[in-house]
Amino acid sequence: MDIYSEYVQLARLAVSGRQEDAEMVLHRTLRKARKDRPDFEEQLKSLLSKIKGEGGASTRRAPASSINAESYNSLKYVFSPENFNGFQPIWDNKIEAELQEVILEKEKAEDLRRLGVGPTRTMLFTGPPGVGKTLAANWLAERVGKSIIVLDLAAVMSSYLGQTGNNLKKVIEEAGNSGSVLFLDEFDAIAKRRGDDGDIGELKRLVNVLLQSLDSWSKDGLLIAATNHPEMLDRAVWRRFDRVVEFDNPDIEHIFKLIKGRVVYSGVEVNDSLIKTASKTLEGCSYSDVDNWVSSVFRASVVNGVEVEEKFLERVSVKIGKLSAEERLQLACDLTKSGMSQRKASTISGVSRDTIRKHL
Repeated sequence: MDIYSEYVQLARLAVSGRQEDAEMVLHRTLRKARKDRPDFEEQLKSLLSKIKGEGGASTRRAPASSINAESYNSLKYVFSPENFNGFQPIWDNKIEAELQEVILEKEKAEDLRRLGVGPTRTMLFTGPPGVGKTLAANWLAERVGKSIIVLDLAAVMSSYLGQTGNNLKKVIEEAGNSGSVLFLDEFDAIAKRRGDDGDIGELKRLVNVLLQSLDSWSKDGLLIAATNHPEMLDRAVWRRFDRVVEFDNPDIEHIFKLIKGRVVYSGVEVNDSLIKTASKTLEGCSYSDVDNWVSSVFRASVVNGVEVEEKFLERVSVKIGKLSAEERLQLACDLTKSGMSQRKASTISGVSRDTIRKHL
């Protein structure tokens, strides 16, 4: 566990009033500091002695009675199918096929059971932030006609650590009985490797609770967990999932589809070559980053009272420096062939008009 993870864990324990566990984290850090930072070790020793001497009044454990069902239920929220409005997201073909199979399995559940198997019950979505894991969970719920219960496990850990085991089990059971889709966000907040010596006992117990809950999950339900850090998950957790779907950042083709879709939906006109150029400069970004970039262009066009395409030109020109000379030349030629004047294509690409003419 790196020093930043230590900070986050200590902060969670502090805000939840768990003095004993906070002291355990400090003692663990103390042991690590002895070799590399003796000065840091002395500071921690002094701090720990003060905590013990003063009785730790400022970080007392919150009484269990203060954590009731009403306060815990505020950590989860429910979406109904109509909230999603049937929007068709843009995904890699492999991801699209995985999700479509799950939908078809639900439709053919009886046929599957005659063969001694059931439809997919549990799924794990992995990948960096902003690549569509949450969007996919909502889309699946909409397609199978179910409400979706979203549970942010990081929020649970920070606020109700002492009661998380019982509450987690209760929420999973309720979701299974209701027939809703259950989405466990920030899954690695709980499903961490039990062999990690840095974890406090409560976290290790939660993994066992989670494994039992996954094993007993409703055969007719759908539980989806998402994590940005699959390497942190306990090995035993992986075996509990019927499907693991890996999400990744979009390639240039999918970036183009996303931008083009936003442009068409908004009803404005933007040259396709310009959209292709924007796609090239945004390569490596997440779907969320691309979507935010398009939104920023739309806002800037409205605020400045100019056409959206003009703002596209301006923003793309700023990012064009990321392309090679050959790519800029190809871009200039594409823009000209699509009907743009050589002067404007030259301004955008940074390629001279004479060079453009020679290559057309």
